Amino acid sequence: MICRYCSMEVADGSIFCSFCGERLARKKKGKKEEIKVPKPRQLKSGAWNIELRKEGESITEATAEACTARARAVRAGFLKIEKAPPKQSLKSVIRKYIDDNEPVLAVDTVRSYESMIKSRFKAYMDMDISSIPWQEMISAESKEKAPKTVLNGWRMVTAALNYAELPVPKVNLPQKAQEETEWLDYEQIQIFIKAIRDKSCERACLLALHSLRISEIRALEPGSIRNGVIRVRGAVVPDKSGKLVYKQTNKNDPSRRDIQVMIPRLLEIWPTSGEIKFQAASPLRRQIERICEKNDLPIITIHGLRHSFASLAYHLRWDEMTTCAVGGWGDPTCVHRIYTHLSKLDKNDNIEKMKQFYNSEFTNGITNENQKCQ
Repeated sequence: MICRYCSMEVADGSIFCSFCGERLARKKKGKKEEIKVPKPRQLKSGAWNIELRKEGESITEATAEACTARARAVRAGFLKIEKAPPKQSLKSVIRKYIDDNEPVLAVDTVRSYESMIKSRFKAYMDMDISSIPWQEMISAESKEKAPKTVLNGWRMVTAALNYAELPVPKVNLPQKAQEETEWLDYEQIQIFIKAIRDKSCERACLLALHSLRISEIRALEPGSIRNGVIRVRGAVVPDKSGKLVYKQTNKNDPSRRDIQVMIPRLLEIWPTSGEIKFQAASPLRRQIERICEKNDLPIITIHGLRHSFASLAYHLRWDEMTTCAVGGWGDPTCVHRIYTHLSKLDKNDNIEKMKQFYNSEFTNGITNENQKCQ
């Protein structure tokens, strides 16, 4: 350090100059800067609170010391308070999701969501989402509703929470039993086609056996079949009020397809002009059920006939990709399940045939040898 009297250099920390003997002035320490916060006030609950108006924050802690320390940390910028999301009910979150996305959602999906708002999680729909006991909600619903019903409701809730950029809680969901749609095998299809001849359901059933969905069938016009080809374009589905409406888009991209007519009878009964009228869903279902009961066939639906198309494709050794392409399946899971099921039946049949082969060959051979010996 330098002496301010004689300008000689002396050792750092010296009290007197070793050259001139003058007392060296010490450097004054600056005042310690202290972060000031309001005094904490005690609430009726016993906790302590400080309102930081400048920061727009409210600090509440169990003790006055903890409250002051936290307030200073917030004011110094060392700690940020996570603001709670604004209160909003589960119903309002779902409603906004439906309203904002209705133009891009399928009509039947919107109708389904509207129904679920009224019938799913009734005790929790008006609760603020930040206070909903999610697992309790799922468990309560599972006691009254089937697993599939609960799962569909939760998918709607999950979609709405994701759209609102809110966290999706982890919950344990009920296990859905694997449902099997009844279908006809190739021998039963032949019996069924003969049984529906000249019936009012015949046209719709033959189209379903070409893999068409009921929504696709209702959208067909006389000109939809030309030169032996079915042009599948658009669908007729119920809207939110249950009224059937036409939409240009199909269920998925593969659903928009051309299918060659494979059952000649369809061309015989297909009109070339006028309006095509199909039965309503309930009468059509009941008529198909009666036909199946009368002919000792599995009780199927119009959708079951679409699956029957896949079973016949398996019998004719179509590969899964071809079946999906002709049938308009975007997800091959359904076709794969049918093929896997039928392959197991074929495996069992083949094993039985081999058993019969060995039994007949060896039994007859041994019997003949014994007869020769005698």
